Formats: sequence, C-alpha cells, structure tokens
Amino acid sequence: MKVPCTVVKDLLPLYHDNVCSPESAALVEEHLRECESCQEEFHRLEEAPLPPAAPEKEEKKAEGLKKIQRTLHRRWVKVVAVAAVAVVILGFVGNIVLQMPLLNQPVESIKSVSVDEKTERLTVNISAPGGVSGFREPVTEGSNTNGTILVLSCPEILSIRIQHLISNGWEKSMNYPAYDYAFPLTMESELRYGNAPWVEEVEELDPESLQERKADLENIYPGGDVTKVYYYEGPGMKYTDREYVLSHLEDQCTLLWTAQDGVVYQP
Repeated sequence: MKVPCTVVKDLLPLYHDNVCSPESAALVEEHLRECESCQEEFHRLEEAPLPPAAPEKEEKKAEGLKKIQRTLHRRWVKVVAVAAVAVVILGFVGNIVLQMPLLNQPVESIKSVSVDEKTERLTVNISAPGGVSGFREPVTEGSNTNGTILVLSCPEILSIRIQHLISNGWEKSMNYPAYDYAFPLTMESELRYGNAPWVEEVEELDPESLQERKADLENIYPGGDVTKVYYYEGPGMKYTDREYVLSHLEDQCTLLWTAQDGVVYQP
C-alpha cells in the first residue's frame, strides 16, 4: 500500500522527533526511500534550527525564580534573626540563673568554730566552695543598742555546683575541702588584723589614717563590737534581704558564738 506524500509530510515532524509509533516510522522510512520530495522535506527539518523560546516566557520564568529566591532569602534571614535573638535571651537568662545564690551550705558544713583571744577574731572552718559572706547589724533591745550581730552564710551559685559535678561526679561534688575564714569581733581587731586568717598584725597606721579608718568602722560595726554570731541556713536568694534574715534568726539561723558564753555551736 502506497502512502500519500501528504500523510508522510504530516508524520515527518513526529518521525524527526522520534515520537511516532514504530509502525508509522516504518511507513515513513519506506516512503522516504522512493520519494525525493519527501526526502527534501525531511532534510529541511533536520537542518532547521530549533525555534527560540519566547522572550516573554523566559523573562517571566526568570522573574518567578527571582521572587522565589527573594522569598526564601527573607524567610532564612528571619529564621536566623529569631534564632540569634533566642540564643542571646537564653544565654542572658541562663547566665543570671547560674550566677544566682540558689543554694546555701547547711550548718553541718562547719567543721569547727573558735575564737583567738589575742586577735579577737572568730575563725570558722567550713566546707564552702563559694566562700563565706557576712553582714553586721546593730542589736536593738527596746530603745537601746547593745552591740552588733554578725550573720554568716555560704551562698553557693549554681554554676559552681555544676562545675564540680562535671569535674568530680555527684558524690565528690557534695564534699568540698574545708578552709578557715576569720572574722574580727571588735573594731580594734578589724584595725589591727583584718579578716585574713594568716595575717598576724597589719602595719600600724599614722594618726590621721587611723582616725579615718575608725570613722569607716563605725559603719561596719553599727552597734559597736560584735556580741553575737549567727549562721544563716535559709534560702540563698534571701540572704541579701537583711530584714528577712533578721526576722528569721530563731528558725533559719544557728547561733555560733556570743560575747557572754563564747562558742556555743559544737560540730
């Protein structure tokens, strides 16, 4: 059966693009062997350049890709900005929490309490990784001021406990070495020896400096020489609230020493 040229010419583009069926391809090939006119038409198809893409479509496509890229970039910038702000906030809050005196060493951490009669200093040997803090307040009885009370505490910031936990494990992190901490009980002792346990006597001051120093000590010893020493065991965060501590001397503090009775706490 001879296929008309018109039919073959309709099939030539499909044949050229290899998208026609095998049967149609066989008919076209058979016809091309005998028909010069269709051969010329096929050669023109092979030599013809590919039609260029429509400029408008390409521009729209490129613009669409740019919009997608801009959108993704903005979203990525927002995500990075939010993440950076979150890291800063968490770091700031975390640092505050880690530096807060959330813990307080119990009175059982005190290994010994003693008073040196020569230097008039109270020495506390205690296992306190955060050191020992103290504040003084005047003892008021009615309308009279009767000496100064000294309140000691060992507020421990959380970061120290975590550091010891990581370095030594839980069991060892609870057992810190004990050290001596000295506290002058009189203004004269403060002037001569200070609070460093290893200092036997400070250099003598000239009269003018001595007078200035004594004026400063009136603020440190508001009621005169120390008459009572307490150890505070309440919440670490409350230690800086003096009014709170003074109102809980009986239930959250342990009496260590009095001027009348000497050392009253025996570990």
